[in-house]
Amino acid sequence: MIDLFLLGNAGTVVSSNIANRVQSNSTSNNIAANCNVGIDIEHAVNMPDAIDYWEDEFYKSNFTNTEIAHCTAKDDPKESFAGIYACKEAILKSDAGLKLSAFRELEIKFDDAGRPSCVGWSVSISHSNGICIAIAVKQMAKPEPKKIPERTDIATRTVEVNKPKRRFFFF
Repeated sequence: MIDLFLLGNAGTVVSSNIANRVQSNSTSNNIAANCNVGIDIEHAVNMPDAIDYWEDEFYKSNFTNTEIAHCTAKDDPKESFAGIYACKEAILKSDAGLKLSAFRELEIKFDDAGRPSCVGWSVSISHSNGICIAIAVKQMAKPEPKKIPERTDIATRTVEVNKPKRRFFFF
């Protein structure tokens, strides 16, 4: 447990238990219960050199044609490849049950603004100076709210309440 002590008005110490707040917020919003997260870091220098990315066996077996086209259009293709590779690794980490025969089976697409996406996951990729990081959050179905069964065994009845009599006193 972590306690955070803040100095309040007139020098009073206010204590807040962070662990309890985080736990109550996550359970009330079902944040932690409904998602799996994966994260990965790759170095662009670890991506193999290639004369033609379209013909290189590593790139053909790990990236779709759309991904290769996206990366080769960039100033630093290896950095873009490393970002997508990190994203695919993050996706695998977020879903232990996912079985792939090749990384090509996962496709990272990009919208017109350059934001990555992958069906079933929320993903984000960032890279700078050859270091690439990606995060993937598996989108899970929200649990159905528990239904409270109606009780039909309770008989309804009307209860008359005795009203108090009014008394008037005259002097």
